[in-house]
Amino acid sequence: MEDKLSERFLTVSYCRDNYCDEDVPFLRLKGKWLRDGGFDAGTHVKVMVVRDKLVITKDGNRARRDQEKKLAKLQSTVYTLQQELTQQGELF
Repeated sequence: MEDKLSERFLTVSYCRDNYCDEDVPFLRLKGKWLRDGGFDAGTHVKVMVVRDKLVITKDGNRARRDQEKKLAKLQSTVYTLQQELTQQGELF
């Protein structure tokens, strides 16, 4: 892909937020231009608001963080099971 900028003009809309039961600003991005820019479906992104700008970048570290969270949860489960077995006197 060339390093040329792709520019789109969009309008911020409102959408009902079910958590706080109020209308909140909403912006929907879709189109082949996202894929052409390297943002395929399933790509994790980081969105930052910087002085009247939205900066959207790929978040390559998210997959690793998700795996680390799953591993920590699994380790916690193993530890809990070991504790229960120890209390029952059945530790292997």
